[in-house]
Amino acid sequence: MRFIRLQKVALAAVLGFAGMATLFVCGDRTASAQGIITGGISGTTVDQTGAIVPGATVQVVSETTGAIFQAKSNGEGGFQIKDVPLGTYTVTINASGFGPSSISHVQVVAGNITSVGKQALKLGSASQ
Repeated sequence: MRFIRLQKVALAAVLGFAGMATLFVCGDRTASAQGIITGGISGTTVDQTGAIVPGATVQVVSETTGAIFQAKSNGEGGFQIKDVPLGTYTVTINASGFGPSSISHVQVVAGNITSVGKQALKLGSASQ
């Protein structure tokens, strides 16, 4: 009877160790299997002469869900919107004294920042 009890205790210890070893080796795989589900969009706002346009409002709208993300261009005219869900977006840029500029079908790819490059704004009113 005592021998059978020792066998059960030994078997439980071996199974417990094997289970812990499996969790130790494979435990992080569930998190990495989930993958990256966001990316970003960046660019630079300039005028027709190539001069930077700081303070421009950048609006990014999902072409499938309608989700909206916004940012302002910095002192160098640059903008970057991070943590944008994967998909296709329309980017619209507005700045005082300039007409709006739009870029459609911008693809956001997992883990990457998609650049729309330099966007030259044309002189005109924002209401045009």
